Amino acid sequence: SEVERTGRKPLTNWESYDYYLQGSDTYSQFHRDMTAANIHRSRSLIEQCIALAPSFSPAHVVLSATYTTSYNLPLDDDYLKPETLGKAHNAATIAVKCDPKSPRAYTQLGYTMIFARQPDRAVSLFERAMALNPNFSDWRLALALMMAGHMHKAVDVAQSHLRLDPFALPIARGYLGLAHYM
Repeated sequence: SEVERTGRKPLTNWESYDYYLQGSDTYSQFHRDMTAANIHRSRSLIEQCIALAPSFSPAHVVLSATYTTSYNLPLDDDYLKPETLGKAHNAATIAVKCDPKSPRAYTQLGYTMIFARQPDRAVSLFERAMALNPNFSDWRLALALMMAGHMHKAVDVAQSHLRLDPFALPIARGYLGLAHYM
């Protein structure tokens, strides 16, 4: 998968890539301060990237993530709005279409399916991502497995993810605890 990844054509518009890097970094900052301002700033930067490079899958992944975050957390008026989840799903779907070999695109689409109350579909999308790159890991698979009723497998997946990513977000450990509890 690494050979395939390196063979993909990179962005030729450096301005769009700069917007992507800034937007991604701003989204990462959100996880430290949990403010709606960072979500909205990240979304704005990513939308500028997409305007310049509409087929850049990673930008659509981050855009979708900003919407799932707004949907899941009571930060602003987007909280639990079906339209917000629809925007997240749409962006993730575009990400998969732009790069059907991107594990991140499939996991983001799977994450939106959890909240669309389609956990089996979510699990299959996460499994597709892992099939594309067996070294890829995503803590959100544990949530998908729990929602699909596979608690023991969720524990295994969460433990495996924490072994692979010792710097995982704290919520990854939270999902491990929840899987044990369930």
